Amino acid sequence: MKTIIIFSICITVTLYCSNAIKSISKHDQGSVITVALGTDLLIELEANPSTGFDWETVHIDSSKILFKNISFIASDSLPGSGGMEYFIFKTVQKGESLLKLAYLRPWEGRGSMIDSFSVFIKVQ
Repeated sequence: MKTIIIFSICITVTLYCSNAIKSISKHDQGSVITVALGTDLLIELEANPSTGFDWETVHIDSSKILFKNISFIASDSLPGSGGMEYFIFKTVQKGESLLKLAYLRPWEGRGSMIDSFSVFIKVQ
């Protein structure tokens, strides 16, 4: 419950401080997303950190899109429960960038990747 409250506060602060927010999920895989400059991108992906796997950013043009925050919310209170991982990025310059995340065990490197997510962001 404490995690949900903290996440809610983070999202509220993000929404209050940003011009706009664009929610992106696994359903947007491979799509082109056009947003205005200053928009926050909220990416929501299923995860289970207790397995050792975690989502990591593997490609982004950081001159156009900056990483802001990451949060995990378990779907259950039981230890080892999976849930959703939330990434927040901010668009800071007009242009285009591929945004790619990989689900892997960080200490094993890219050879351990079992899933990936990518979208092409156009900032206007």
